[in-house]
Amino acid sequence: MRILVWGDDRGAELTRLWNAAAPDEPLTRDEIATVCFDGAGVVLASDDGAGAVAAVVRQVSGPAGRSATRGHVRLLAVHPDRRRQALGSRLLAAAEDWLAGRDAATVTFGGDAPLYLWPGIDAAGLAMQGLALKAGYGVTGSALNVALPVSFRAQAPPGAVVRRLDEPGAAAAVRDLVAADWPIWLTELDLGLRRGTVFGAFSTADPGEPGRAAGFCCHSTLRRGWVGPMGVTQARRQHGFGAALLSAVCGDLEALGFDEAQCVWVGPLTYFADLGARTARVFLRYSRSLDARA
Repeated sequence: MRILVWGDDRGAELTRLWNAAAPDEPLTRDEIATVCFDGAGVVLASDDGAGAVAAVVRQVSGPAGRSATRGHVRLLAVHPDRRRQALGSRLLAAAEDWLAGRDAATVTFGGDAPLYLWPGIDAAGLAMQGLALKAGYGVTGSALNVALPVSFRAQAPPGAVVRRLDEPGAAAAVRDLVAADWPIWLTELDLGLRRGTVFGAFSTADPGEPGRAAGFCCHSTLRRGWVGPMGVTQARRQHGFGAALLSAVCGDLEALGFDEAQCVWVGPLTYFADLGARTARVFLRYSRSLDARA
């Protein structure tokens, strides 16, 4: 078996392969293209097209300001007709070789912010976990998606307004806020702005600064129906801004025909619990050192 590099002209083929391999979690051509062919990574496939793996390298800040290179496996798919023939293991090894050749010290399944399809391996995905364990990976963390019914509603607090960012000035104000407070989310924010799926919260109570950006919430940036990222300025937390933003997003998703709003890779669990959210999915972060390969 030869391993080939697929360009974005093979995006439709990769989408068909994934959807055949995982019919319970279909991806669109746009979702595949946005994440897997962004230019920072690679898609490697078997010469018969029965399996493919997407990987990427990321530069992250380490101790004392030192940067480190980390690798991520974004997606790994094997057609059902070719399973139990070690094709997945061979593709994973090819991805590791590609990452090692670009000085990645570690490799992790998923979690490759700012562009990712999953925060890790789904805890219900035993086959993928088995593949990772056989290859020497171990669990190094976890992440949760939580869900709210799209019927969730909350009024904006006094002195605040929440609106879709379809006006340049409002969009620019929120983008400046995100650049200053959460720069890691700029990539997803810009995707959401292009898709028209970002809502902003603005404080109208600040003297001399009417309409000051106080928070934002996106949906369907990387995955249809998934909510995030979202953020509220420190001064406006615990005042109902976040709930009002989620309310607007839930209303948007309801109009689009979704049954629930799945908030991805959430941090403040108690906040979402207080809103009545439920655990939707659990992801396990499987990682290994590339220096430890046999």
